[in-house]
Amino acid sequence: MDLLMKAAQAGDIDTLYTALDQDPNPLQQIDMKPLVETPLHIAASAGHIEFALEILRLKPSFAYKVNKNGFSPTHVALQHGQKKMALRLTNAHGDLVRVKGRAGITPLHYVAEKGDIHLLIRFLSVCPKAIEEVTDKNETALHIALKNDKLVAFEVLLKWLEIGSEEGLFWAKKILNWKDNDDNTILQLAISRRELQAVKLLENCKAAKYLDGLREGHNQLANEEVEDGNTLLNVKVEDDIGIEVGTKLNQIGSIRVEDAIQDEVEDGTISAMPSAAFLFLRENANFLRSEVEDSCSRGRHQCLV
Repeated sequence: MDLLMKAAQAGDIDTLYTALDQDPNPLQQIDMKPLVETPLHIAASAGHIEFALEILRLKPSFAYKVNKNGFSPTHVALQHGQKKMALRLTNAHGDLVRVKGRAGITPLHYVAEKGDIHLLIRFLSVCPKAIEEVTDKNETALHIALKNDKLVAFEVLLKWLEIGSEEGLFWAKKILNWKDNDDNTILQLAISRRELQAVKLLENCKAAKYLDGLREGHNQLANEEVEDGNTLLNVKVEDDIGIEVGTKLNQIGSIRVEDAIQDEVEDGTISAMPSAAFLFLRENANFLRSEVEDSCSRGRHQCLV
């Protein structure tokens, strides 16, 4: 067992097979434990991609195991900044994006909280239904993005719902009106936080007519005065794009473009400009629509219960 764990720490595939040759049972023994640090957790935290994929082939179930802290290997990869590892794991098994860790948080929830636009789009593309998952606090990914002031992530999630098929409209309505444990829908949350950009996005989305309390919320903001006698709705929300994100995405999926987008996210360039998310989605509308419609055609599994 010690040799197996040392192999995982070093990312040494030869040592992995030496360990299994000496004792072929450790992987099965590890798999029998409900909460356990697997070799995949260790490799994921260190960014040993080839080793992780080797383990994944030998024991696919390890990808879904949670450690004693309540996190899957994908969660661990994200927590340690191993983004390429998270991408490789979720590309191999798309449903890892919706695996719940501690407090019911999925990898999609995690990247929504961090406002990582690149990973958010990639995760949605490999597992569109992950957007249906809620945390133990009954928060959707949209709640999480809004509560953490990640307006670009919020806009991406909203646009994702918009480009779904008619069958997906049911889920758009359900998710948009979903209440967290504080009884707040995302509209109520946006109003209470005075997030005017979020309110405007919701007012203009395809499912706006299905939003509960939209008229009341609009009236509340229209009657609430700020400086100089203006109301909140009269205050101009700046929508300074400032960066042509869309032109960089004509080769989505390539490492070169992924790195370029990630650099801008890490630099904070995109996060300050909500309209950048629209450009991102507009340039890839066909790709994203095909992903959503393909998922819808296979039938949806109800998660919001």
